Amino acid sequence: MRKVVVASHNTMFMSNRDILLRYYGEIQQEHGLDILCLQESVLQKEDPKHTEFVAEFLGPGYRFYYRNAFLSPAIIYDSHKFQPIQSFSIPIGKPDMRDVPIVLRWLAVSDPPIERFTTCVMLEDASGRIFTVVNFHLSPLGSNLFCFKQLRRIKSFLAAYGIRSNIVFAGDTNIFHLRPRTQRMRLAQALMYLGVRDPDFYRPTHFFSRFSASDRWYYKIPRILGLDLAQRLDVIASDMPFSEFGAISIPESDHDLVWGKLKVH
Repeated sequence: MRKVVVASHNTMFMSNRDILLRYYGEIQQEHGLDILCLQESVLQKEDPKHTEFVAEFLGPGYRFYYRNAFLSPAIIYDSHKFQPIQSFSIPIGKPDMRDVPIVLRWLAVSDPPIERFTTCVMLEDASGRIFTVVNFHLSPLGSNLFCFKQLRRIKSFLAAYGIRSNIVFAGDTNIFHLRPRTQRMRLAQALMYLGVRDPDFYRPTHFFSRFSASDRWYYKIPRILGLDLAQRLDVIASDMPFSEFGAISIPESDHDLVWGKLKVH
């Protein structure tokens, strides 16, 4: 049995990159960091290679994989401990206007939906233990119903690759509801559908009051209204058992970093 530390963070377009690096270094020193899943670190046109920069910061043995597409999630892993067997991206679609609730269609006009991809890497350690890391960033448009459609695509693609166990799902679900209890219920349904468990299920990870880091005007509305709406959008979930888990509060980011130490058999 091997213990593997996996962390995940939505970087919010790598705002305050130097500050974020400090937190990544903190978890690396305190808990070890075998795998880091990032969302919103691949920005294409204005991309100054954020993912590569983070991998270089973590150390010379860290490698990465992502699809060269806007907002493609990135997986960074320690190549001294793991070798990649397979690396691939799963297209999970984009909502059309029929998927987008009427109250959100103004948002779709100002920020048009794009094709989303989920990043997957199958890794093997020196003892031959194999597991798969799945890093997703579900579209916030199209309601929770569309989020579930994206999860079904991910699960069917994994099954087509013969991947049904020893899976770590990490990333931003974007499953949201104004009522926290309803949001938790829908997130629980999503995790149950994937056949995995998030041991830190009740800890909020996303805070609207921190959206001041974004220059998008519609992100600032909740902050102006004094709304926080703290909910758990970000997960580290697996069918493998956890020995430790937690989160690192990052006041400079709207998302906290989540992490877990898993037992890989």
